[in-house]
Amino acid sequence: MPYVDIDQLIERYGESELIQLTDREASGFIEHEVLNRAIADAVAEIDSYLSARYVVPVTPAPPVLALHAANITRYRLYEDDTTEEVERRYRDALSWLRDIRDGRQPLDGAVPLSNGAHGRAAGGDREMIFTDSLWAQTPGGST
Repeated sequence: MPYVDIDQLIERYGESELIQLTDREASGFIEHEVLNRAIADAVAEIDSYLSARYVVPVTPAPPVLALHAANITRYRLYEDDTTEEVERRYRDALSWLRDIRDGRQPLDGAVPLSNGAHGRAAGGDREMIFTDSLWAQTPGGST
C-alpha cells in the first residue's frame, strides 16, 4: 500500500506540474504508469529505513508519512533536473527517515519490531540464511 496517492500529489503540487514530470508521450495528461513507478520507488526507499524499527508497510500511515512520501516521489520524478526546493524537501525527508531508523524519532501508530530484525508484513514462511557460498531458503524458517 503506498503512503501517498495520485490525488494527494495533485493536491500538493498541481496537475500541470505532474503532467510536465510524467508526460513522456506528449499526450497532455498525467502518465499514471510513470507516476505509479515513482510512488513505488518512494515507498521502497521509505520502507528501507522504517524496516529497521517497524513492521512495513506502516498501516494506517500517519499523515507525516504521506508528506514525506510525496516529497520523495516528487524528487524521483524530477530525475536529474531538480529545483533547490525539491532537493531540500527530499533531503529533509531522508533526514527524518534516518532519525526514525536510528531511534531518535518515533513513528506514531507504527508497529515496532519485537526482535530488532528488519521486518515486512506478510513475509511468507521462508527465512533467508546467508552462508559463505550462497543464500539459501529454508522451509518454515528453520535451518
